[in-house]
Amino acid sequence: MFSCDNPKVEYFENGNISKEYRLKNNQLDGIYKEFYPDGKTQLIHIYDNGIKIDSSCFFKNGKIEKVDYYKNNDTLFSVRFYPNLKKKEEGYFYNKNKIGKWLYYNYNGKLEKGFEYIILNGQQYTNQGWYIDNNNDTILAKSNFYRVSVEKKNLKLLEPTKIKIFYKPLSKNAVSGFLLSKEKSMKDDYSNLDEHKLDTIYFVDNKLEFSIGFKDEGNKNIGGYILEVNTDTTPKGVYSERKVYLSIPLEVH
Repeated sequence: MFSCDNPKVEYFENGNISKEYRLKNNQLDGIYKEFYPDGKTQLIHIYDNGIKIDSSCFFKNGKIEKVDYYKNNDTLFSVRFYPNLKKKEEGYFYNKNKIGKWLYYNYNGKLEKGFEYIILNGQQYTNQGWYIDNNNDTILAKSNFYRVSVEKKNLKLLEPTKIKIFYKPLSKNAVSGFLLSKEKSMKDDYSNLDEHKLDTIYFVDNKLEFSIGFKDEGNKNIGGYILEVNTDTTPKGVYSERKVYLSIPLEVH
């Protein structure tokens, strides 16, 4: 048994190098480079036995355009840059879908907005959004988000805990309610919510409060979605609704 370290070089028709890489046991290993026809670097990967590791750099017009940092086979953290090398956006990808909170910046590097993405029935879904002013304060009129406050997350049997939710609707003419599932079998991508019994609690002045307790032990992941209905009844009013999903982990012992 022996390994074979095999350097490779490929060329464009103009004679410039198009790719540089090494093969080890017929797998990409080490630094992998691709170039533009004019000779400038296009991208750099690092491989270990055919798998991308550490980070990848992508270039445009001789400047870094994007850097991807590999967390595991399914997840990476990505940062994109403007031509002046100020950050443009950053956040996580999971299986090529945006996931979690992403931050977006203007050309001068100032934070402008943030969005939270979730995986809903296997697809990327924009769940919440915040817009930021020059003083780094949230612009409420343009934003759509929730805040959850839990009195106690580690409970004894039948011990109640109080949960408060604030919701900033997208529409100023909205009526909102929280459709809650108390079943711990709710999937992470909410794909089986239609199979659950959902209790509805309505917001008053964008706030609601309820208490919950459990008869059995274990990890609980109660949640569901906030349903916002636009009630604009003017002649130009258009009926619309929006769902914002959330889950609240609790532990009963």
